[in-house]
Amino acid sequence: MKNDRDLRNIGAKVVLLVCCILIFACDTENQYSTKYRCSFYFDTAKHPTSILTRSLSNPGMWVFVSVQQKQGVNHVMVSPNSGNKDDDEDIAMTTEIENNRINYNNLGANNGIIVGCSNFNGIRAYDKLCPHCLEKSKNSPLEWDDNKQQVRCKACKLTYMLETGNCTTESLRLLEYKVAYSGEGTPLQVYN
Repeated sequence: MKNDRDLRNIGAKVVLLVCCILIFACDTENQYSTKYRCSFYFDTAKHPTSILTRSLSNPGMWVFVSVQQKQGVNHVMVSPNSGNKDDDEDIAMTTEIENNRINYNNLGANNGIIVGCSNFNGIRAYDKLCPHCLEKSKNSPLEWDDNKQQVRCKACKLTYMLETGNCTTESLRLLEYKVAYSGEGTPLQVYN
């Protein structure tokens, strides 16, 4: 009788442990969005002085990133959270690999991501469109907030913290993408 009770007790604990593991595993996986295709590659070794490269090792520095094609050449357009338009960069992808072998057509919901180094959570990447407006089928790009550590939507007036991706007033999160980056001189990949 005592052995049966002990076995049921152990069984209940094992079930509880498995449930906890599954809940936390699902929570981590749901952190990253797969709703809109995102596949971005940037070789920091080829562009060591770019603002995008510098943002990866400077906590609190964030950039908007998009890609345009001009005269058959891909250009990575970078706009930092300094708010100074003179700091914006147009980085031509001039190597054969950067320009011809890498597909820049999948850059989130509408060709725009936010990349930067958070103060406590490492390098993060988010979609540049407001998730609240996207749910309502509106394309509303986010803008830098006055404190430069947040972005806001002009259309719905919601503000999101870049440190966590959370909305400041509602239980919403920015669409977040996975990041692979091993440090200075290595490629940056943003993907889902």
